[in-house]
Amino acid sequence: MKILKLIAMSAVIVMVTVGASNGAPASILTAAPAATGITTLSSTAFSSSFAFVNGMLVPSYTVPIPPITFTWSATAPAGGFYDIEITTDATLQNSADIVASSDSGHIPANSCSLPGTTTTFPTTAGELQPSTTYYIAIQAYDSTCTPGSFTTGGSGWAEYFFYTSVATPTLISPANNAVLINNLTNDNSVTPPHPFPLFYWTSVAGATSYQLQVSTTTEFTSLYLNVNVPYSSTFIDGLNTYIGYTPAADLPNNTNFFWRVEAFSSAYSPSGWSNPTSTWTFSTGNAAIPAPKAINVGNSKVTNDWTPLLRWNEIALPGGTTFSTYEVQVSTDPTFYDTTQLCFDVTSTQVPYLANQMYQGNPSNTTAQLDTQDALTAMATCPAVVTISGEKEFAPVTNFYWRVRAVDSLGTSDWSTILAFTTSYPRVDSTTFSPITGAHLTSNYQTFSWAPVSPMPQGYEIEFSLHSDFSTKDADAFVQGTSPSSPSFTPDNHNGSEGLVGGTLYWRVRAVGPYGPGLWSSGAQVITGNPPTNPGIPHPFNGAQVSSLTPTLTWTPVTVAPATTFGYYEVEVSIDPAFGTTVVDDMSSTSITTLSYTVAPALSPSTTYYWRVRACNSMPECSQWSTYYHAGKPDVFKTGP
Repeated sequence: MKILKLIAMSAVIVMVTVGASNGAPASILTAAPAATGITTLSSTAFSSSFAFVNGMLVPSYTVPIPPITFTWSATAPAGGFYDIEITTDATLQNSADIVASSDSGHIPANSCSLPGTTTTFPTTAGELQPSTTYYIAIQAYDSTCTPGSFTTGGSGWAEYFFYTSVATPTLISPANNAVLINNLTNDNSVTPPHPFPLFYWTSVAGATSYQLQVSTTTEFTSLYLNVNVPYSSTFIDGLNTYIGYTPAADLPNNTNFFWRVEAFSSAYSPSGWSNPTSTWTFSTGNAAIPAPKAINVGNSKVTNDWTPLLRWNEIALPGGTTFSTYEVQVSTDPTFYDTTQLCFDVTSTQVPYLANQMYQGNPSNTTAQLDTQDALTAMATCPAVVTISGEKEFAPVTNFYWRVRAVDSLGTSDWSTILAFTTSYPRVDSTTFSPITGAHLTSNYQTFSWAPVSPMPQGYEIEFSLHSDFSTKDADAFVQGTSPSSPSFTPDNHNGSEGLVGGTLYWRVRAVGPYGPGLWSSGAQVITGNPPTNPGIPHPFNGAQVSSLTPTLTWTPVTVAPATTFGYYEVEVSIDPAFGTTVVDDMSSTSITTLSYTVAPALSPSTTYYWRVRACNSMPECSQWSTYYHAGKPDVFKTGP
C-alpha cells in the first residue's frame, strides 16, 4: 500500500500540507508522469455528479452512504496506472484509519491496478459514515511501473480531503402525495392524529437544529414556511424519535404544497435536503367543517352510570355540503394515540342514528348524542369493559376520555375538545349479604355485613326501606371506620338508630369515596323481629362499689310486644368492657325470669367488673344489651377488698 510506503521513505519524500500536491524529489520525478487531481465525484445517493472542490462538504443523503465514484485528471502517459487511498487520518500515516485502497488487500503487486481515470470505492455501502472528515491520496505511474517499487514511475501523492455532512432527515408526515382531510394546524388525517405535530421527520444523530421549508413550487423559490426547528422539538412516540413542527395558523384551502427538511450540526452542516431524488408534496382540501362541541358528560366528573350518554352540539355545515355521519371515540388514553386502549370508534356504520345531525333525526332535539350502551354493544372486543347481566358496561373506577368529529361530503372536521369522565366504585355484591335475603331477624340490632369492593372506598352507605323499590328511605347510615375492607353495620341507639322495626324490610349498600357514590347493590329482604324493650335502670348503679363478692344485680321490667310472649333475661359479667371474655355468661340460660340475678361463683376482690342484661321473648327475639349511663358502654361496678 502506497501510504505505508510513504512512511517508509519519509526521509526521501517531503509531504506538504493537506490540500496541496505532494511531489517526490527531483531525481524521482525525472521522466515521471505529472501528479494527478480529483475532478468529480458521484454516487447513487446523489441526484447528480459534484465538481470536486478540495475541502468540500459531501451531503449524506442516505445512511449507510453508498460507494462514491471518483474521477481524476488523466496525467499518466499511455499505458500508465493510478493508485488512490482514503483514510480518516490527516497525517496519512496510520494504517488503522485506512477506509479504502485501490491496491486490493494492500498488496504491492496491486499498486498499479488502475489503468483508467475513474474508480468506485469503497465497494461496500456503509464504509463511509456521516459527520466525518476523509483524506484522499492519489498518484500516477507510467507504463514501466514495477510492482513494489515506489521509485519507478511514481508521480508523488496529491492529497485532498472532504467532509460528509450530518445525515439527512427522512420525512414522515404529511406523507408524500397526502391529501389533508382538513387544513388545521394539527390535521386529523395524519397517522397517528393528535397530539403529533402536523410536520414531523426522523431525528438525526448529532443534529442541533433543522430547517423546514414549505413551498408552492418544486424549486422552493416561493416559501410559505421557512422555519428553523430546534433539536428541543424532539418527541418520542414510544418506538421512534422524531422532530416536529406545527404552524401557528391553519394552512390555506385547496393548495398544493411541497416540503423538505435539512439538518444542521456544529461541524458538519448542512445535511442534504431530504428526499433528493423526489420532492414530497401534499395538498389541502376545501373549507373544513367545524368541530362539534362536546357538552357532556361533565368533564372529569365521577359518574355511577357505567354507560353514560354523550352529547354535543350539532354543527353548522358549509354551504353546498351534505352531512354524512358523526364519529365518536372513547379511550382510556387521554392522547388517543395508543390504539390498544381504544374502547370504541363508531360511526353510523355501527350506530345508525349517528348519520343524523340531531339525535334520532328529531328536529326538536337541539343536540346530537350517543348512548354508549349502543356503541359497546356494537363492538366485538373492547378493553376496560365489564359484562353485567349480559350487558356491556364501562369498567368501574376508571378514567375515560371521549371526543367526536363530523364527516360531510367534503371531508372530516377536527376532533372536538377531549372530555373525561370517571366511573364510580362497582356495585356491592348482594349475594354476599349477611343476613341473607328472606332471613328472620332475632334482634332488631342485627349486624349487617357484605363483601368489600375494590379499590377500597372511604366507606359505605346502607339504606333501609319498607318498599322494595326504595321509594322511601326509612333508615340509613354511613359506615366509615379504620377497616372498611371488612364492612359491617350494627344499628343501635347510640349511632342514630333505635333498631329496625316494621316487619318486612329491604336493605341495600353502596360504596362512597373519591370514586363515588357507587351504584346501589340489589336490595335484600329481611323480616324484623318484635323483641321486648330494653331492661331499665340497673343496680348497682354505674361506678358503684359493692361489699359482696356475690352481688345481686337488678333491673326494671320490660314491655313485651303484642302477639309475643316473654321468655327470659340474659346476663353477662366481665372484666373486659368489650366482653371478649366473660366471668358470668348466662346467654344460654333461659331460667332468669325475675328482675334480679345473684352473681355466682364469687368474684375477685378489688376488681372492676362490667355487666349488662337484655330481654328475650319466646321466639327468641332479644332486645339490645343494656347501656344506661356510660355513653354506649356497659355499666361498671367495683368489688371491695
